[in-house]
Amino acid sequence: MKEFRGFALIDDTAPVVFINDNDAKAAQVFTLAHELAHIWIGAEGVSDRNPNEKDNSRNITELFCDKVAAEFLVPEKEFAGIWLNSRSVDQNMRSVSQNFKVSSLVALRRAKDLGRITHDVFFANVEEQYEGYKRREREKRAAQNKRDKKKGGNFWASFDLRNG
Repeated sequence: MKEFRGFALIDDTAPVVFINDNDAKAAQVFTLAHELAHIWIGAEGVSDRNPNEKDNSRNITELFCDKVAAEFLVPEKEFAGIWLNSRSVDQNMRSVSQNFKVSSLVALRRAKDLGRITHDVFFANVEEQYEGYKRREREKRAAQNKRDKKKGGNFWASFDLRNG
């Protein structure tokens, strides 16, 4: 799926932010903060579908807006008090996610950006999170399909008998 996460249209009277409603709610919150940063600096922009690959980006505006959104959602000072080196990455990720009400991916991204985890650890954990998300989505679809099959008979099969 090659959709945008969000974009901002800059206007002095009525700037507008569009957020992809099909995105995860936690991702929508990050995108909103990111797009608001675009409005604050007066530069339009479109958020990518792959925010974890932006290290290779040369777009200074996008990188800046990411940093603003990250600092807004997970301030560095508070993060430093929650992310403890004595705990595992998984425990820290959950703690940061719960404390700041952000996704595990935002927590991991912030840890990488603040030098608490390496690129390799970051990407390994991101991949694990994506795989877990995909697995849960497959399980949801399978459960929904199972429920759909149990919903009952065909309404039209007995329609003529009821109207006779």
